[in-house]
Amino acid sequence: MFGRVVFRTFFSFAVAFFVSCGGGGGGSSGSSGVSGVWEGSYQVSTYSGVVKYPVCLEINQSGGSLSGKGWIGGSLWKEDITGSISGNSVDMSLSGNDTFNNHVDVNINANVVANRMTGILTKNSSNFDLDVRKTSKSSCNWADKNLVDAFARNLSRAIADNPGDSAGKILASFITMVPFVDVKINGTTYNDWWICIWEVRDNVNHKEYTVASIIDISSGDKGVYWYVNDDNLYNPPYYIGLDTSYNSRQVNITGLTDFSTDPNKVAAYGDFSTSTIFFADGGSEDVYHNNGTSLMGTAFWEGACNSGAKTKVFMTEIPFYLYFDNGSNSVAAPPNAPSSIVTVPALYVEINRC
Repeated sequence: MFGRVVFRTFFSFAVAFFVSCGGGGGGSSGSSGVSGVWEGSYQVSTYSGVVKYPVCLEINQSGGSLSGKGWIGGSLWKEDITGSISGNSVDMSLSGNDTFNNHVDVNINANVVANRMTGILTKNSSNFDLDVRKTSKSSCNWADKNLVDAFARNLSRAIADNPGDSAGKILASFITMVPFVDVKINGTTYNDWWICIWEVRDNVNHKEYTVASIIDISSGDKGVYWYVNDDNLYNPPYYIGLDTSYNSRQVNITGLTDFSTDPNKVAAYGDFSTSTIFFADGGSEDVYHNNGTSLMGTAFWEGACNSGAKTKVFMTEIPFYLYFDNGSNSVAAPPNAPSSIVTVPALYVEINRC
């Protein structure tokens, strides 16, 4: 079952590393004080190299008191900040639960010089080097815990037909910022639903997977999800939009089907608050179309060799559309698919022998 494969593949690093499923950035600000949005990372040296964990802090300063919201990569999403500032010294704390609902306490002790803050971030009892910089952004615009949990449920339904499956929680723990896409369901268009796509190429077991979900941000319990599995890389066309030399290419997957009859290919819509759900019927009109995955630079994370396999993770962009129509119900993303394509950030995961 794919859920167990993903769990074994990702567990070694997912609980320790967190990456945006969207873009970031923002320039420096020359404003006085520490009020504003600060982005950067905390890092730790491991046997496989230095790993950076994203951090975003929305800080409000009132005299010597600090408040706001904070995101700590892989652990906390939109938790309350309490703290103080004295001269250039900043002390802050925040706490909450990770994707597995384990409690996490974070304390930050740092010094501010101009628009840079450096110091120590303590997560539970472990200390890490912190480096964040003030940006011109008005907010972090990262996912909150409820959205991450909702995405985990939808992914788990796609992967293992079980909203509590661990694989969805692990994949969802990578989410920080929120990419959007418009969706049309049964003729009604919905704007700014949240989307993430993961593409996995396992060169050890010669398999490829695409797993993805689009959910309604306002409720978190309405979602479109799809899962596609290719069991043989030696028999093109592949399902992943890159060839072995990292050249992008068009991928067109037809025949998305009901999970209960074919767990290797599935697309579904569900409103789990009202128990409304329908699947693609596997007809020729059911298509996940990838117009070529583009790697955004080199791998941002590379794991250690484990049981003869080594994992790399890249940020990607995917021009795609999803469309399925089972005769009585239909889903299109973007709304005028298949006549148009939308580009979204995504993750590309590669597993190689070592």
